[in-house]
Amino acid sequence: MIKTFTLKNDFLEVTILNLGCIIHEIKMPNRDGVVENIIHGFKNIEDYKQNDAYFGAVIGRTSGRINKGTYTLNGVTYNMPTVDRGNGLHGGANGFDKQFWTGTQSGNQLELSYVSPSGEEGFPGTVEAVVTYTLCGEKLILEYTGE
Repeated sequence: MIKTFTLKNDFLEVTILNLGCIIHEIKMPNRDGVVENIIHGFKNIEDYKQNDAYFGAVIGRTSGRINKGTYTLNGVTYNMPTVDRGNGLHGGANGFDKQFWTGTQSGNQLELSYVSPSGEEGFPGTVEAVVTYTLCGEKLILEYTGE
């Protein structure tokens, strides 16, 4: 189930989804003082479930293309789903952008976490990923960690 989180202060209002850590909206005043959403994305939140354009999403475990979805790491060959003209792309068919993350919000800070098990989308090793969003004045600060 898609859940929304909103960070808001006197200058910015940011809406983030637990699906793929998608930044759905950033509302701020334009040069005339009219508050507008400056994010290009879907109006209907449910449309993000079929988000082949990766609008506003966190990408992982990799970003970019892996030739023919095959790579070798420490002498072991791994295969991932091919989703882009026969190549692996942005972590596979069900990469970080398609996962539901667990969120904890405290004031104007949101932490979203996801545990990617070993073998998911053809990647070895379990990864504990955390994305932290902090609204500070006129800035939205994003911090990514993974272990």
